[in-house]
Amino acid sequence: MYLAAPPEQTVLAVVGGADKVTRERVDALNLCLIRGALFESEGELWVAESERPDTEGGGEIIGMALWFRPGTPFMGSGRQRRAVRWEDFGLLLDKEQEHWYFSYYSPRIGQMWARSLAETGHTVKDSYYLRCLYVRPDWHNHGVAGKLTSPVLLRALRQGKRLLGTATRAENVEKYLHVGCKLLGSEEFVPRPETGIQPWTLYALEFLSQSSENSHWKEMREELVGRPLAKL
Repeated sequence: MYLAAPPEQTVLAVVGGADKVTRERVDALNLCLIRGALFESEGELWVAESERPDTEGGGEIIGMALWFRPGTPFMGSGRQRRAVRWEDFGLLLDKEQEHWYFSYYSPRIGQMWARSLAETGHTVKDSYYLRCLYVRPDWHNHGVAGKLTSPVLLRALRQGKRLLGTATRAENVEKYLHVGCKLLGSEEFVPRPETGIQPWTLYALEFLSQSSENSHWKEMREELVGRPLAKL
């Protein structure tokens, strides 16, 4: 999903700036996340493919959604951290950039969620967490994101579990609110000056239980009956 990732501020900041966004770095970062999710089924990866008449048995990947299940956050255990093989990605970064990730970026996300969920008595760890949602730019506004997320969303709501996620753009927040989500809070992040990236805001969101009755998700549920997306 290299083509979908570069526009996101978080990806730009993590890899070290717009001039550091390469296929190798973005793929290495995504592989770390995928390994973490697939380790002992601690998460789920859903993939959307386009239907191509000239291809039998598959098509081009146009989107992906990566979830971590309750009790299993990304790199939340020593065993998962070893399976993630973060060092494969870390080798592509300079030491200062990797230090920024672990000493500033990752803890600050934790602080954002602790503050946003303080009144609920819940944590990210006991919730479903949408860690990545990528859709190829030429497939935006075609319902791909909804089809990628609705299977896990509807299942978690049936189980009575919280569903959390983030957005980096105000316009995306509006889209989430439109389909029944709630804005819990936000946090400003300051990249390393050397990256040339401006500070940006990360928004904390929750998919509410009422979301399943939203017309958008009702439509997704009907479309999914008898035709599930590929699950890896």
